[in-house]
Amino acid sequence: MRKRKRYAVLLFAAVGCSYDWDSLDPRGGDGHTGGDAGSDATGGAPEGGGSSGTAGITTSGAAGTVAGSAGEVTAGSVGQAGTGQGGTTPVGGSGGQPTGGTSGEAGATVGGSESGGEAGTGGEATAGSGTTSGAAGQCSGAFCGGECIAVDSSVDHCGGCDRACSQLRVAELSCTNGVCDSTCQAGTANCSLPEAPAPDNGCETSIYTSVSNCGACDRACDTANVDGIRCSVGFCDSTCQTGSANCSQPAAPDPDDGCETITAEHPDCADCDPFEICRPGGCSAPCDAAGLEALLVRGTTDTAADLVVIDWFSSTLGFDTVTSVDSADVTAAQADTFDLVVVASTAEGLDLFDVLAGVTAPVVSWEPYLHPYFGLTGPTVDFDFGIASNQTQVVVDPCHPASAALVGATAVFTEGTDLSWGVVIGSATVLATVDGAPGQAAAFVVEAGDPLYDGSPAPARRVGLFLHDSGPSLVTDDGARLALASICWAIDRL
Repeated sequence: MRKRKRYAVLLFAAVGCSYDWDSLDPRGGDGHTGGDAGSDATGGAPEGGGSSGTAGITTSGAAGTVAGSAGEVTAGSVGQAGTGQGGTTPVGGSGGQPTGGTSGEAGATVGGSESGGEAGTGGEATAGSGTTSGAAGQCSGAFCGGECIAVDSSVDHCGGCDRACSQLRVAELSCTNGVCDSTCQAGTANCSLPEAPAPDNGCETSIYTSVSNCGACDRACDTANVDGIRCSVGFCDSTCQTGSANCSQPAAPDPDDGCETITAEHPDCADCDPFEICRPGGCSAPCDAAGLEALLVRGTTDTAADLVVIDWFSSTLGFDTVTSVDSADVTAAQADTFDLVVVASTAEGLDLFDVLAGVTAPVVSWEPYLHPYFGLTGPTVDFDFGIASNQTQVVVDPCHPASAALVGATAVFTEGTDLSWGVVIGSATVLATVDGAPGQAAAFVVEAGDPLYDGSPAPARRVGLFLHDSGPSLVTDDGARLALASICWAIDRL
């Protein structure tokens, strides 16, 4: 190996000299045979390919006949791909650069030298050392300020760089699929949901007042029979045209239904006969009580007012039988055999305190001193219940079927007389109030099973009416309609 290395130095030195190559005879003389081709084609060290040996030159003599074998080249291996990490911009490492060894050139004789230089050995390629990905990493969002941002969920870059979700009336910021869908403070909603690049506007809609978004986005107040459209605290409480009432006021998300209830002022009800009730499409009798039996509990004898009531039951409503009984003689067992029990104000309350409270038949009463006994009011006279004197009208809420479609201030007596009232329990539905005293119910109903004053369930439907002692004899047509509709509701025939 030492001799081989020395020749290599001499050959490189020769290359540095200046020759007139064109003056050389390419045929050469009878020089010695060129040196044998370098036989060691083994690759060089791993750090890099070896340089090829430079051929020997002759000034005379024949050219070397055997070329040195080319050094063998081993390609470098490509560097392995690195793995980009999410969250920051992954930059792939550069691919490894394979450096192949340079082939050894054939030796040639120089002017009769004993042998040409041996071919240099081919260097072995060394693979490049790429340390990160050979391919660039990917950003699934957008580059904002040099950082990869998930713009489909970032509240600061929702749908695009620097497009922040507004905090206007927002309870909690949120971005979903590039749209700000933040949750809102009470009474507001995020209805418009603008898309990028338009700026977000937070919870821009007041669902407490917007007639187009009343209670919820895109929930418009209906205009059917409406005189003035309005939204209040998420409910459509529009004012109505004459002959209609806004009773149901459905809560969101149910759609609004405008002024859906017909009243007695409706043109269809302009010609109702006495005792007939206004209903959609026209007038009709309050109900048909055929097949039912009624019990009237009154004083010792039938008064003129009691006879009016008996006629209502038999002639107007069509009860099969109407039995009147002295309040001192009635029993609970007897009362439970009837389909309806009516307690007139002529009855003696002291006789009934331990008798009718638990009756399972529906009860209609206009004796205010029995209101606490039936669990309809508290026990204090002139505070929880009482009698208003010299009354002619009540104020009717038309939103219950038992109101007979009457609405507002309604004359119920032809002249001033006493009127029964009660400050009723929370489960009761008020049909009418004393004129000028909205807290005093002149007509009210309680559904079977609803809690009474002491919390116990009502055994059956219960009704309190304004009629007092002489009331039935003094009622107007509207007064009779209100009383009869309430009685029909009690027996579930309305």
